[in-house]
Amino acid sequence: MSVKRPGLPGAAIDTLGHTGVAQAFAVAGLVAHGAMEIEAPSCVDAVHPGFYDQLEALRPGTSKEKT
Repeated sequence: MSVKRPGLPGAAIDTLGHTGVAQAFAVAGLVAHGAMEIEAPSCVDAVHPGFYDQLEALRPGTSKEKT
């Protein structure tokens, strides 16, 4: 018998070009216990350049450099 792990599983997400969908699932991917594959993630660049870099800095275990 397998034990079901609680929490958010990873998923493949088709954003259909919606920036909010891409951003929401990218944030959810920080806590998902599987990979969050976002199709067409670049749609976010027009409204929030650097979003994915900023999000990566929030990932647990990511060291932050002080400037």
